[in-house]
Amino acid sequence: MVIVRSHLGGGDVGVALALACFGAGSMVVALTLGWSVDRVGVRALMLSGPVVLTAGASATVTDR
Repeated sequence: MVIVRSHLGGGDVGVALALACFGAGSMVVALTLGWSVDRVGVRALMLSGPVVLTAGASATVTDR
């Protein structure tokens, strides 16, 4: 909420949208985790997490 308001200049609508996106993402992961583990395995799924987080964090860096 602080990041949306201070860094992105958003108001109440922006905070609500950010919270909705975080909630929707959590629901998608919760609902598809069992299927994903059965399909690719626990080890491959857990090792893909740091790769996705690193790629996402490096894509959002603005001070280059």
